[in-house]
Amino acid sequence: MKNDKPDLIFKKSLEERKLYSQRLLAKYPDRVPLVLESCCNEQLPKNKYLIPRHIKMSELLVIFRTSIKIDSKKAIFIFVDNYLIPMNDLVEEVYSKYKSDDGFLYIKYSYENTFG
Repeated sequence: MKNDKPDLIFKKSLEERKLYSQRLLAKYPDRVPLVLESCCNEQLPKNKYLIPRHIKMSELLVIFRTSIKIDSKKAIFIFVDNYLIPMNDLVEEVYSKYKSDDGFLYIKYSYENTFG
């Protein structure tokens, strides 16, 4: 699996994805593997991230906003398992509560024009 293209890993079986996430966690114990998905099925330039465990979700939102180049006039909302996540929660807390069986945290985002 080392030579797999990044997006192809999610076409693998649950066991293969689980092994992949375990390798990531072993290699980067201070980070959390997560996948960003759009609620609107938009194509993203990057959808897999290794995020530091100790940052708040608000800091993660800044990383996402920069990565997906969303206009500053749009508000971003982050959901995990159809729950709106509080921005003061730590990534580590959200990961331990909502991580998938394959070891990844799947985050969906939506945005809305709020400032005109």
